[in-house]
Parts: sequence; C-alpha cells; structure tokens
Amino acid sequence: MATKFSEIYEKAVWKVRDYDSLVRTPETSEAMYFNLLLSAIADVQHYTPIPLTYKKDGDEYIFDEELSAELQELLALGVAVKWLEPHFLNSDALKKGMFNKDYKDFGLDADKIAGIYHALRKLFEGKAKTMSFRYSNFDRLTPRRG
Repeated sequence: MATKFSEIYEKAVWKVRDYDSLVRTPETSEAMYFNLLLSAIADVQHYTPIPLTYKKDGDEYIFDEELSAELQELLALGVAVKWLEPHFLNSDALKKGMFNKDYKDFGLDADKIAGIYHALRKLFEGKAKTMSFRYSNFDRLTPRRG
C-alpha cells in the first residue's frame, strides 16, 4: 500500500510546535503541510533510492510506492526544516533591520531561532547524505567549501 501524504504530515507535526495550527482551519493546515512536503520532496528526491512520485487518490495525495520508515522520517524532518525556514528568514531580516542597541534588547530570540534552524538543517542534510551513501547515490555527495 502506498504511503499517504497525511502520514508524513502526522510525523512532521511532532517535530515542531505549531501553535498556529490551533486556530487554522483543517483545510488551511492541509494546504500548508502539502506545500511544505512538496518543498521537502524537492530537497530529498536526489538522495533517495526510489523516485518520489505521487498522485491524487480520491481526496488525498499518496506516493506511488510505499516509503520506508527511514524515508518517511527524512521527509518529516524536511517538512520541519521548511516550516522553520520562514521563521529563520524573518528573524534574520529583523536582525539586519534593527540598530545594534535595539537588537541587543530584542534579538535574543532571533539568535535562538537561527541556531535551531541551522542545527535542524544540518541534521536533515546529514541524514539525506547518509541515505545517499547507503544506496550508492554518490553523484549527490559534494565537499563542503569554505
């Protein structure tokens, strides 16, 4: 049986604290997680042993194949990274737009968000490269530069 997109959403929700989801309609949440998952698929597809193709089956989207637990977790982590990305970008813009004195008073949260984002992104990329190595997709492994 093919993996449902909703299964990935459920795993991703446990990786982030999205309190805005309490006031969002289910349809809005579904659309948001759908777009986040599409972004995660774009980041992961070159590392995976199978193509991440999908289709609409009735009211929901499903992958064409059953995804391994490892791949489901990687996609859920990718959704979490994509969810945090706008928060990081907003905090980075805040840091650049404030005077140093003001930033010292209000910028601590922005630094925390940036640290969390970079750590989560590094974990995501590491797991994707490990998967690529495990399934001999060496063409996607690149050395880190400066």
